[in-house]
Amino acid sequence: MSQMKQRGYVSPIELDEENGEGVRSVLLIDYQLTVVADVDE
Repeated sequence: MSQMKQRGYVSPIELDEENGEGVRSVLLIDYQLTVVADVDE
């Protein structure tokens, strides 16, 4: 089970090596969601 968790955590890094834009998009979405959450509060 822990291996699966690790895999999920490492996945974005692997994606970055293959396609940096993929991770950038995820980080951008995450950033936007965080900003929206801050404003919501």
